[in-house]
Amino acid sequence: MLAPVEFERIREVTWRMQEQISSGTIDAPSWDLIRSAKLASRMYAPLGTRMSLGDYIRLTRAFVEAFKASERPLGDGEANGRDEYTTEDFEIQRLRRDLKVISRPSVH
Repeated sequence: MLAPVEFERIREVTWRMQEQISSGTIDAPSWDLIRSAKLASRMYAPLGTRMSLGDYIRLTRAFVEAFKASERPLGDGEANGRDEYTTEDFEIQRLRRDLKVISRPSVH
């Protein structure tokens, strides 16, 4: 006969699994935003710089969050009900536009 199932233990294990999986993933609304964040990370820590995979993921995630926050609609509850964009928002938006220009393949 099987022992009774301990549902609390199952919840704990699945919660830990979810934490481990999500700690290595990047959540972004578009691939374009992820590409911009990855390019920004590569420029921030260029080739030859020693950086662990975990640090690279954390850095890329920070760029993703900054890009998302700078483009959040005004008055959005997640944006603390802001009524206008800040200078920092405009600078981050400009960085993202510049990264898109840099990443476009050149035509000769």
